[in-house]
Amino acid sequence: MNSKKILNVKFLLALGLILLIPNRSRSSERDLYDFRWLDQDKKVFVLQNKEYTKDNTFYFDFSYLSNLSSTFQDTKGFQAKTGYYFHEEWAFELTFIDYSNKNNDAYNNLRRVNATIPFQRKMDKSYGGTVIYAPFYGKVNTFNKIYYFDWYFGLGVLGIDAVSNAKSSSNPNSEAFSKEHFTGGLAKTGLKFHANKNWHLNLEIQNTYFKGYGPVPGSSKKLNTNTDIMFGIGFSF
Repeated sequence: MNSKKILNVKFLLALGLILLIPNRSRSSERDLYDFRWLDQDKKVFVLQNKEYTKDNTFYFDFSYLSNLSSTFQDTKGFQAKTGYYFHEEWAFELTFIDYSNKNNDAYNNLRRVNATIPFQRKMDKSYGGTVIYAPFYGKVNTFNKIYYFDWYFGLGVLGIDAVSNAKSSSNPNSEAFSKEHFTGGLAKTGLKFHANKNWHLNLEIQNTYFKGYGPVPGSSKKLNTNTDIMFGIGFSF
């Protein structure tokens, strides 16, 4: 290879390096920017003062209840509960629920049209204990006023008193109800809105689970779910 060709090759190599180096530099800067922007190891926390603390406090709540599971009943009631927060996020709670049942339009229409009595299980009372976990808190600004709230979850065990016509439902003319008792579990979640240091409002939804016999003689127990939504007022100290 003569000197002229060697010179041309060197010139082309130098030109290529000149063109490549800026591009590689810009690419590196961009990659570094993207890496920093998307880096999952770097966490940002938004801090806010907790206006109403719960550690080492007692509370009492009284709530109106509406049942969402009754097909042939309008079921209302009330809930009374008390609890103690032994930690800012953890509490133990005792609860009592009393139900009131009334035949609804679906039941009356079925009786009027088909002259039959459907299988029904009416909740009467429930009572038990619940472990409460409240990991979330926050605040909302409404009508130029700030309201603080806690979001909590609960798991517990209940004793359940009910009545049903499981034994007599095969007779279309019988409305005989028998008392029943179950041991079940509950899972719930709710929001506690603080009006001030001592008073708060509650919005809660609770599912109760238990196994009971149906209207078919000789059948095995089946899992039943009862859902209640509650709205109430409470006092803590």
